[in-house]
Order: sequence, then structure tokens, then C-alpha cells
Amino acid sequence: MLDWLTSQKTDHPMHSVEEAERLLTGLSDEPLKALEEISSWLTTLTQAAGFPLANRLAVMRVVDEAGQPFEPDLTRLYLTQRALTEFERLQLWQAMLHYWQRVEQAYRLCLDEMQRDPKLLRAHDGDLPLLIVRVIRALAGQARVLHLRYMPVGEPLWQALYDMYQVSGKAGCDDRRVIGYPGDTMPTTARQEVLRAALLEIARPDSMLPQQTDIAARVAARYADACLFDQKPKAACNWAFDLALPRPPELATGVTTLQPTARFFGSGAVTVKIREVIRRLAADSHVKEQRFGEEYTSQEKLVVLERLARYWGEQPPYRHEKRRAAAADIGVIPGFANAWRQIPRVQYRDWGELVIGLDLKLRERLGIIADPAAMTVAEKWLQRDASNWGLSAAVARTSEPAVRIGTLCALKFDDKPWWVGVVRRLFRDDDEHGLAGIEVLAKKPATVLLRRVGHGGMSVQNYSSASDASGNDYVNVLLLGASMAERKRHELLAPRGECIAGIVYEAMIGDSRQHFRFEELLEQGEDFDRVRFTRISGHAKDKAAG
Repeated sequence: MLDWLTSQKTDHPMHSVEEAERLLTGLSDEPLKALEEISSWLTTLTQAAGFPLANRLAVMRVVDEAGQPFEPDLTRLYLTQRALTEFERLQLWQAMLHYWQRVEQAYRLCLDEMQRDPKLLRAHDGDLPLLIVRVIRALAGQARVLHLRYMPVGEPLWQALYDMYQVSGKAGCDDRRVIGYPGDTMPTTARQEVLRAALLEIARPDSMLPQQTDIAARVAARYADACLFDQKPKAACNWAFDLALPRPPELATGVTTLQPTARFFGSGAVTVKIREVIRRLAADSHVKEQRFGEEYTSQEKLVVLERLARYWGEQPPYRHEKRRAAAADIGVIPGFANAWRQIPRVQYRDWGELVIGLDLKLRERLGIIADPAAMTVAEKWLQRDASNWGLSAAVARTSEPAVRIGTLCALKFDDKPWWVGVVRRLFRDDDEHGLAGIEVLAKKPATVLLRRVGHGGMSVQNYSSASDASGNDYVNVLLLGASMAERKRHELLAPRGECIAGIVYEAMIGDSRQHFRFEELLEQGEDFDRVRFTRISGHAKDKAAG
């Protein structure tokens, strides 16, 4: 047994600020090892007996502040290093989560000691606002890290967050401004820290890429102070949470009975600030936005900001259809290229003549000839629920690392025709098994071969010659038949980067020539473009080409 864990007068190696600072000079230069060492020190400081409160708190602050620069480094590695194995990524993620857990536990120990002794509480009255802010930030940090891996933010974490805010309210410091950490450019409050966590939650991280969640968390931290906040419903406060109920914020319209522990907030002023940044970035694509992470491009930030303007607005998106429980094995083939190879091709009258005119390599690239043994085999995913145009399913373990928000999937139910859908949400159950929420894009998709025939003034004849020479103007697409949008517009899926508005294609369909003109890029997924197109007559086609 180590003496410093049990003695009344601590023998902990970091028994003073000076010793803590000296020992911290020996931290590893590697961010992962350094943060693990910091977490270990915080653990032993929390366990050690014989520490006077003032001394323990001072030492914990020094250790915590030494660890702060390493956590963003690990986040950056986790999000940007594609060469990492899944095991290495999990190591980084666990180190970040453990760090925030140790920070929370360390400061809560000091806070509990203060609350048990009125004399200590009075003596440390000046420390209380900062102490509470750091506990709440540590809890919010845990929530953010959990979201990066699509893990659930459980009831105990939400209750701890709300309990700590209530402590600040009782102490009269919920709105007292402090500098949370050295290096912070703006002061914060306990209320502001709670709102940071709330804003990230209502942005729906389960339907964002991890990098986008990181950007959203930075935006929330920047603008949380602009939120309206009240104990009673207000017109501009469209979100609410109850400090006595361990669950995330919900739309205020869902609050049926007003409780004294209810709190209401609105982010209308936040969206005004966000839309100003959007306006500036949209006006000049070369503008560099330094905030919200230097490692991200302005375009990446713009995508997230536009999303936040919707989700933090007065009428945020919501699911229109209720899901019903369902249990079935689904055959799933992820990836656009794999999908069009599997989904049946539309018949074309002159197919034999067309095939003869293409060389062997081009026929292989277009999937006209293929080795059946090389075809992707469908995985079995277990369906959990369903609606008319959506479902959720447990992802096959082997595919979990590769499935992302925006992954296109071909879907097969027993002997029914193939469907095509896209992953919109990712989340994990209590066993850390990955689940995907999938939007069904079409229930009767069809693979169609297209050939570019005109754009930007080049004649149809010249474009055809270029196509015959290179083969680069042939492309397989998926027509979205029996889709939710088919009564409003024609849609198809093309390889990512293929959509250029105005290009005209000849479609290899049926007995007569058909031509499609790409009109608008509706969505860009991981490896596909979702395109609105128009079927045009021969006269309109020649006009567009000429």
C-alpha cells in the first residue's frame, strides 16, 4: 500500500504546487502519452488523503491546466489521421474521455469538501465560480467526445450537468463571468457552459460527420453567450430542459406542465451572428475564416454553419414520419460503385451494337462485363425499425469503421427489388454496437449508362467523337424510381463530382433515344452526387449542345 494514499499528511509526490510544476516538466512529448500521464496524476490526487483543500485545489489546477493543450491535439489526430487503425483511434478517443472524467472528479471532490464545511465554503468563495465552470466544462467535454464516436450521452451525465448548474444558482454565481482557463480569449459563466452543451445537442451530432461535430462544438462555445435564457416560457425561447429530469433539451412546445426547475432558452441571436458569417463566406469563396478550427477549410465551416442556422433556428428540422418496430435481416452493399453494379440495368435496344464499339478495359470499368466472383457480397444488417421512407439497422461489425454519414447503400429485403438509401444518422447502443439511420431514396432504382453529348457550345458530333476516343464520357448512374420526390422532380445519382449544371447526356434506355440535362446538385455524398435532371427532346438537346 502506498503511504500517500492513506496517511493523514499527504506523501503524494505532488504535495505542493512547486513539486507539481517540477514533475510536469517530465511529461512525454507525445500528446497521447502526455494526456494519459495527466489523467493518472489527477486520479492519484483525487485518491490521496491528507491534502488541505487549498493545497489540493491549487495542485489540481496546475495539473489540469498542463493537460488542456493536449486534448485538442488528440482531437485533431482522431479526426484527421486517416492512416490510423481503428485500435489507435479508439486509444485516442478513450484518452480524451478519461481526461475529462478525471477533471470532473478532481474538481467535484474539492467542491464536495467545500459544501460539507461552511467555513471552507466562505474561505473559498472566490474560487467557487471557476470551480463550477470547470466541472461543467468537463461534463460538456465528455458529451462532445462521446458524440465524436456516436456514443449516447447518458442520463447520469445530463443530471450531473444540471445538478452542477443548480449549485451555481444556489451560490448566486450562475451568471458570474470568469476566465475558464489560461489562453481562453473570452470570459464565460456556468450558464454559458451549460448552454454550450445544449447547443451541441440540439445540432443533432448523430447526423453529422465527427469533423462537423467538432466545428459545431467550437461555434457553440463562441456564441453561447448570445442565447436568451429564462425560467419561464418566452416567445423567443423555443427550447427547454428541466433541471430535475436527466435528459437533453427538447422543443419548448413539448413542455406540458411548467415546473419550477424548468429552464427555457432560445438561439435566435446566435443564428443572426452565424448568418452574418455565412453571408461573408458565401460572398467571397477565398475568404479565410480563422475561427472554429484552423485545420478546417472555409467551405467545411460554411457547410456546418448553414446546418446550425437551420437546427438552431425557430423551426428546426424534425422527423415527419413515426417509426414502427421491425425486425428483419437486410442485405446491404455500401458504396455507390458497388450499388450500381448490383442494381439491375435498364434494357437498351442497341445494347449489342454499343458494347461491340467499346474496348475491353472500358467495358470492365462500366461493369458491362464482370467476374461474378469479384462482385461484392451483401452483408446482413439487422433492421430495428421502419417508416415509409426510413429505417434503422445494426451495422455489421466488419463495416462499422467504413460506414459514415453520407454512405450510400443498396438494400435488399428477401425477394423484393433492390432499394437504395443513404446513411443519415449513426449511433451506438449500450454495447457500443453501431446502428445506422437510413433514408430510403428510391424503392425501384435502376442502373443506366449515360454518354455526354453536349455542353458549353461544343457540337453533338464533336462531343460524340471525343467520347468514342476516350470513353471518359460514359458514366453509370442510378435513376431514382419510386422515390419520395418523384412527383416533384426527376432525380438520379451520379459519381461524386460528375454533376455540372447544363451538361446533356444520351441515356441508354429502351427503344428510342432519350436525353437528360443535369440541372442542379441537390446533395453531395461520400462518393455520389444526387442530381435533379430534366428529360429533353431532340430539338432542345441540339440547342443546348450548340
